[in-house]
Amino acid sequence: GSILGITLGADSINREIEDGTIKVLLSHPLYRDHLITGKFLGNALSLGLMISVGFVFSIDYLLLLGIPIDGSSLIRSLIAAFVTLVYTTIFLSMGIAFSSLLKRSEISTLVAIVFVIFLILVYPLVSPTLASKLVGEKPYCPSEYNENKIDSCIAMKEWEKKRLLWKKRLLTLTPTYHYGSLITYVFSGDELTQDYIPLEESLSLGVTSLLIFLNELILPLALAYIRFATMDLN
Repeated sequence: GSILGITLGADSINREIEDGTIKVLLSHPLYRDHLITGKFLGNALSLGLMISVGFVFSIDYLLLLGIPIDGSSLIRSLIAAFVTLVYTTIFLSMGIAFSSLLKRSEISTLVAIVFVIFLILVYPLVSPTLASKLVGEKPYCPSEYNENKIDSCIAMKEWEKKRLLWKKRLLTLTPTYHYGSLITYVFSGDELTQDYIPLEESLSLGVTSLLIFLNELILPLALAYIRFATMDLN
């Protein structure tokens, strides 16, 4: 979804400029910001249709397997589908930003794909190492320190606590982290009752991630608006 979203937007603006169709579009009573909005909404609609089809097929498949789906599960699944749509449109907005910043559509598409691969696959792998560097060198523990028991060395325990905190801070920079958090909150359950926790409580847990989600959606679009508004199309 992330790669699809970013590739849909990665050539949405500069391709129009390369083909010369941008001047035809703007010769009509159409403002530049309307063009950005139209590109975003049109591609977002396409993503929404694909997610909807996938959602329907998933529900049908579960029913064919004989897995019952109650009302609560259906509502939570719909919320998860909406979160997935927002997640993919975040990358769509990033793609549009790349398309407005880079002149050639081939370059913007390549850069966008490399960027999303780094953000989703590479960055989470290197974040523990970065966190360790930010915390500093591991503290010295006595020779009798047992590496399998962190509690046996207070300094090591504090170092590990700070490292995990920095790792979380670094991961919160990525949409994927917040997407995973929101999906977890939507389907979170209570082990004692063997049931979902109340939906209101689930949603309240994800407020922070949702707000960051929306910021990650808006900021690339704002950058695209500003860049395209000041771009020389000649």
